[in-house]
Amino acid sequence: MRVLPGKAWDAYNTTVKGANLTTTMKEGGYDITVNIPWDSLFAGFTPKAGTKIGFDILASDNDGDKRNQLTWNAKTQMPWNDASLFGTLELVDNGTFKSVLDSKSPEKAVATATVVGSTVTLEWDTPADDVAVMWYNVKQDGVVIKDSIYSLEKGNKFTVKDLADGTYKFTVVSVDNSGNSSTSAISTVEVKTVSINDMAANFKVYPNPSNGIVNIVTGKDDTSVVDVFSITGEKVMRKSFVNNCSIDLSNQHKGFYILNVATGNGVKATKLEVR
Repeated sequence: MRVLPGKAWDAYNTTVKGANLTTTMKEGGYDITVNIPWDSLFAGFTPKAGTKIGFDILASDNDGDKRNQLTWNAKTQMPWNDASLFGTLELVDNGTFKSVLDSKSPEKAVATATVVGSTVTLEWDTPADDVAVMWYNVKQDGVVIKDSIYSLEKGNKFTVKDLADGTYKFTVVSVDNSGNSSTSAISTVEVKTVSINDMAANFKVYPNPSNGIVNIVTGKDDTSVVDVFSITGEKVMRKSFVNNCSIDLSNQHKGFYILNVATGNGVKATKLEVR
């Protein structure tokens, strides 16, 4: 339902009948009063103490360069088309209501992992919650590598590319509309990448962890190329060299990176931590 000061109720709300709307301009804004018959919202509904209903308000100001919006409950500005974002009101005896906070965490997301070469794809369906799951955070070895993946009913997916050989632990954390997360019931999968075109044993990347200055040695006299990727797959650097080189990541964000070093006869992927 949409309310604009100075506009009649049925100018924007043709399906809800019998409502009364009054707006009064005042210093700094408006006083707005709306009375809506229960039957107009839900035929046959009888309000009584203890009944809980979904409710939210979105105040939208678009008379400037951009739209500014505030909500009563929703964590996003989309309650106008997603009722799961509503808050909960409980009717009480004196004809008013009280707000009911959602403190229940969602269930864990059960994820499966598919490994192809150095790429891992995580897939999961949306777990149960008393209201709704809003998004997911994905962790790799306890470190968040992607946050706020908005929830789909089925077929939620996230892909991690260019992993070095090794065993990894991925965790998908469910977060509901009220910010409750499944921290007490985390779904974990372990995967091991497949070795790909390994190079000579004298290949080195050091120091690791690093302050950003990293040395690479291939032991090869032909031209090599190093590609540096963030943990989410964004390429941040490429450099060609022969036998050895140094790269500078000190101007990048702290965290984990993947180094792909390619020579004429192989590719080596290494996980690097910049502190």
